[in-house]
Amino acid sequence: MENNEVQAQVELIRSDALADQNIGDTPIKWDSCMGDPEAVANAEFDGNNFTAYYDNINQGVYLTEATASTSGSLYWDKDFDYTKNIYISGTFLAGGEGALNDDGDGITVFFGVDDSLTISSDATNGIAVFFDEYNDDVVKVYKNGVLIDTTFYTNLTLDDLQWRKFEIIYEYIDSSSAFVQVQIDNVYVCRVDVGSWVGDAGTYVGASGWCGSAENNHQCKSFDVKNANPWLALNR
Repeated sequence: MENNEVQAQVELIRSDALADQNIGDTPIKWDSCMGDPEAVANAEFDGNNFTAYYDNINQGVYLTEATASTSGSLYWDKDFDYTKNIYISGTFLAGGEGALNDDGDGITVFFGVDDSLTISSDATNGIAVFFDEYNDDVVKVYKNGVLIDTTFYTNLTLDDLQWRKFEIIYEYIDSSSAFVQVQIDNVYVCRVDVGSWVGDAGTYVGASGWCGSAENNHQCKSFDVKNANPWLALNR
């Protein structure tokens, strides 16, 4: 590579793009090695016919067990500033007890919502990214309870009892445009324009699992929220 090409690439990554950005509240950083997120990371648990809990033996949070008509969530009450770029990541597992199931229903990562038990399209006043293992292993992005764009195929089996890293990059452009990009295990899935949204109605951020008539365990062993500027600068 010529010297001038190296210089051009270096100049693309400006120091201000890599600098810490105030996202309005303290970042979230939790993994299972730290212990119970309620005790060590100011998290909260919720549930419907089930309450999410930390399991010390498996070192992770059960969002659901494989029980029909249940849901559970791990969440934080954070007043993040969604006129900033924000990076959300979590490590999740779905599947039946000791066998590969094509059951369900899925895991939702939500932010800026007003309901601590957000599943699928229930993200009133917020954004929900639903990892749907029941309907063809797709990703669906909802804004204020409405599906944005379409469904996006992952080419994965999301409930194969494998730990997977889910990443969501919220990129604020201006008052009329913001984007949500989704990756699984460092592989790009989709980038969705969610239009005008600044998260001014809800302060909950977290993840939930959901079993309808189909059943899977849904587990989480890490969840982070932080400034996305370095991520965006290094990946453009």
